[in-house]
Amino acid sequence: MLFADLLGFSRRVESSKTDVERLKLANLLSSFAEQFSGSDVEDVDVRDFYAKRFWAFSDSIVVRWFDGSNAQQAMSKFDADLEQLSSIAVAQYLIMHSHGQLVRGGVAQGWLLESGETVLGTALVRAARIEKTIETPFIGVEHELYDRYLNEPGRRHYSEHADPAPRVFIVPCRYTRNMPALDYLSIAYGEIDIMDRQRREARAINDQEARYEFENRCWNENRLSFIEWHRDFVAQGLQGGDWRVVEKYGALSDHHNWRVSQLYPGQQELLIQPRHANDLA
Repeated sequence: MLFADLLGFSRRVESSKTDVERLKLANLLSSFAEQFSGSDVEDVDVRDFYAKRFWAFSDSIVVRWFDGSNAQQAMSKFDADLEQLSSIAVAQYLIMHSHGQLVRGGVAQGWLLESGETVLGTALVRAARIEKTIETPFIGVEHELYDRYLNEPGRRHYSEHADPAPRVFIVPCRYTRNMPALDYLSIAYGEIDIMDRQRREARAINDQEARYEFENRCWNENRLSFIEWHRDFVAQGLQGGDWRVVEKYGALSDHHNWRVSQLYPGQQELLIQPRHANDLA
């Protein structure tokens, strides 16, 4: 189960003055929830495949999915669960990119009961507790659940190079308050592909080797542009006047520099420079 808090969204709710403004906020909140749950997918069969459901209220979103879904039956539980978690992390990136909206949340396992309009369960309690504990704009993962994924038998089918776990998770560290977390930056980076315009241009190249070279260059350029966008987005957030906001972007800055140092070693221009970063040491 996911419990997500949209940082700063409650202030937008409080400052809304008209029904039109409030309806726009409600629609926006609903669209965020649909992205997190995969309900924005038009194909009903695809939505049912993962057996997700969501609730959205005020500035928070809850998404649940169950063991035994068709997805888990069609692939290994490890693959199905990591695909679910990856889709949540991609949604986190998309609403950040499209709306500048930061998200803090928690993912936990446990029982859940729906009775009429009432929802309760240990999964929700634990996920909400993680959201409060992590403090910074990441989606934390319950330690027991994280350990289970690391030791899941299905993970052993992957070679060290192809193992998805290091890409999906941030290991417990200082800026996640020693919580495992979903790595939206790494997962979104891995989803970058060439654009339709670039595909059309590639198809117009007759020589196969030249076409592959062009596609590979476009792919690398798109990934680099993504990293540059994230660098500039976080650096801009660090310029705010509210120290509480700056602290949140400082955590994102720490993660950006750690992950980008792995992806582009030695390319200092892609890092957020210390004069911008929030020193949380």
